[in-house]
Amino acid sequence: VKEIDKFPYISFPYTNENLEAIIKGMQINSEDYVLGIMGSGQQGLAMIEKGAKADLIDYDFTQIEYFRKMLRFLKNNKNSYESCKKILMSWEGPSKNYFSLNERIFNIRKNLDNLKILEKGDIFSLKTEFSRYNKVYLSNSTDYKCQDYLKNQKKFIQFGKNFNQKTTFYLSRSVFESNRKLKKEGFRINEDLTKKSNKIEMGWKPQIIVKDDEQISLIQRIIKKIKPLI
Repeated sequence: VKEIDKFPYISFPYTNENLEAIIKGMQINSEDYVLGIMGSGQQGLAMIEKGAKADLIDYDFTQIEYFRKMLRFLKNNKNSYESCKKILMSWEGPSKNYFSLNERIFNIRKNLDNLKILEKGDIFSLKTEFSRYNKVYLSNSTDYKCQDYLKNQKKFIQFGKNFNQKTTFYLSRSVFESNRKLKKEGFRINEDLTKKSNKIEMGWKPQIIVKDDEQISLIQRIIKKIKPLI
């Protein structure tokens, strides 16, 4: 705990997003392999608690070192479950209650090998085998420090095209007002899961997007049928 307290200027000691909204919105389960923004790392811990694998990335070196120390503390068998729960509940915020259940602490510690911190960098510049991931947690990275909606939409679409069909993306703040533009690019908003997340998440406006290339192929087939008639 003392080692972790050595980071007084850490930007994100805890998440201000609702972990329940993320987990239920993304429908996280043991079959998932998630690529995600690290931040405080609490989101990743919530994912592996469900048995998922999670690769996390961040551009802030101090934030990475902070979370690495957190992981070392959780992995150390000399530390009790109560001390692990205490450290995860150290900050006031929506994540405090989430980590209050003993079963969750047990599952997190059991599944710590499911979590990997990637090399420091920007998720949108990442070079990797994207096809291994079926879900992507983007937090507010799509519009972080940028209020240009068209630019943010383009950034998401270009990034999303790296992934397989049916990949699910979680944005903590919506950047698409409707499905119109998304469907043209092979994506769609999952309205049901988006509503479910927004009922839980009070501080943000999450949006769950699915890559759905079938939308494009359907449109192309319709156009081919119409052309001969024109």
